[in-house]
Amino acid sequence: MGNAKNWIFPAISVLSAVAAVAFHTQDNVLYRLVFALTSVLALAAWAVVWSPRLGTTVTALQCAFFNGYLLYDKLDPSHGPALCSVNEVVNCSAVNASTYSEIFGLPVTLLGVAFYVGLGIASLLSSEQTPRFHQVNGLFAVFSLSFSLYLANATIALGLVCPFCISIYVGNALLFWSAMRGLEETEGNLFADVGGAIQAPSTVLITVVFAIIVGGYSFMSMGAQVAETVVTAGMDPEERREREADRIAELYAQTGGELNLDGTEPSLGSNNPTYDVVEFADYGCPHCAHAAKDIKRVLEQMPDVRLRFKVFPLTGACNPGLPDRGADRCLAAAATDCALAQDKFWEYQNLVFVNQQYLDIDSLRKMAEQVELDIPTWEQCVQTEAVMTGVLADAQAGQTVGVMGTPSFYLKGTHGDDWILINGAVDSLVKVIEAHQAGIPMREPASPPVH
Repeated sequence: MGNAKNWIFPAISVLSAVAAVAFHTQDNVLYRLVFALTSVLALAAWAVVWSPRLGTTVTALQCAFFNGYLLYDKLDPSHGPALCSVNEVVNCSAVNASTYSEIFGLPVTLLGVAFYVGLGIASLLSSEQTPRFHQVNGLFAVFSLSFSLYLANATIALGLVCPFCISIYVGNALLFWSAMRGLEETEGNLFADVGGAIQAPSTVLITVVFAIIVGGYSFMSMGAQVAETVVTAGMDPEERREREADRIAELYAQTGGELNLDGTEPSLGSNNPTYDVVEFADYGCPHCAHAAKDIKRVLEQMPDVRLRFKVFPLTGACNPGLPDRGADRCLAAAATDCALAQDKFWEYQNLVFVNQQYLDIDSLRKMAEQVELDIPTWEQCVQTEAVMTGVLADAQAGQTVGVMGTPSFYLKGTHGDDWILINGAVDSLVKVIEAHQAGIPMREPASPPVH
């Protein structure tokens, strides 16, 4: 390997690290994150150039770390947004909360940790102990790359970007490269005697480590469930109710201010509700698109719930104090309000959420045509100052009550006439309502989250 090629990756790693440090003094988390990850991955690529086995070790440990952090984020979301959650699109936590983050009830990231730890341990053994290591690594890498394509397609479908996930995909490519370099050095063949590779010491070691980690996690999870069952079994019904009340209390908090409703909010559900729900959402927010489907299912199952909707565009163009991300989200908010004027708010809102990557005026007009709005009237409405005043009023109401992200749900009916903030999305909302319906005591809500 020539000297020129030897210094390319370390140079990229060092320059990217310097850039990440430079951006640390600026308010641009995304650039800082990109440069930091580039530095780390370039270091792994340098290790592959230096030695295929060393490259495998470094890359496997990096992938194990990324998976481990995402697993921590999934199991304990109370710590706040993940390091790789920059905005509503570049958001690892949102990907972590999706249905694609689990297989047979197990977190995909847990499986990743188990595999990459096993691969890293196998890479530390000598070539005499693991003579077919590079072939085994290559075969696993083929599968990992295929699975990476599946996951990448899933995140695209969600309209999200997960920087740590992308780093893992790049890591799988590096592992395949290291395997090919190792096979070239040892004059091996990736698909020669695959049956023998399956029985090779490397495969056995990786499989054993994988089984120990996944099995240990499953055992501890089952143990925790059994322990909870044993503890509650020894309690009388009143003690169980009190324990459940403590658990439910973690799902709500005080509002950050007064919730102002002006009566113009589109509503769905009961006309005489036991439980009133107000949702603040942004039409460019992928979480909101998923929540829109979930909340409508809840309303079908809970006839005593009413939903009222307020828009909270995540852009300074119509929500003063936020970063300016353009006016498309504002335009979408105005367009849906104009659909409300023609009594087709919810049909139009569904289309906007489905097509939230296309919020320009031409796309919004096509959606208006699809729900059969009177287009001249709709176009005139969108251009009026009054409709944008309504959008600004909703945004101000969100700021007053303390909205910190979208979607945000507020509930009245469990604590008299007081509104509470739901910590989480639709699942948490349902659990709080069901607990109240079941007669579980409602604790006083905790202090509101700090901005």
